Amino acid sequence: MGVAIGLCHSLGLHRCPRLVNANDRLPEARLRLFRRIWWSCFVRDRWLSLAKGTPMRINPEDCDMPMPCVDDVTKELVAIPSATKDKYLPVESDALARLWVNLVKISAALGSILRTHYRSSGPNPGIADIERCEEEIQRCALDKEGLGQTSQILRLHRYQLQLFYE
Repeated sequence: MGVAIGLCHSLGLHRCPRLVNANDRLPEARLRLFRRIWWSCFVRDRWLSLAKGTPMRINPEDCDMPMPCVDDVTKELVAIPSATKDKYLPVESDALARLWVNLVKISAALGSILRTHYRSSGPNPGIADIERCEEEIQRCALDKEGLGQTSQILRLHRYQLQLFYE
């Protein structure tokens, strides 16, 4: 993970591309790819840090890449031929993309909690710090409605995301 994050930093994937010149503008498909790569590394960094008890490698204050959106995933699927899509991709690709975006938000909230409660020095967190972390994680809660009407694949991913949330 350290190598992947280092390469992302070297390539500037943690930074939102600035428009210096209209001719230098990156294609939107490339930006969506960069966001997916960067935020996948971000998610992995947070959960590895929690699991191993090691410091997070990504400091959010050094990054300004916008959070991913559902279109970052689904726009790439449009170019895939229908026969291939029907054979290999789940019908619920939009819903699964929304779950991934929610996982990124949960991971960002986890990073705030880790920075607040597990720092090596400084004052202990106060009530305001704890309430701020609680509010951030509660904004990531999944709605429970409509769960029974979804496919097994979508239910499995929703349950797994719920475990991450808990």
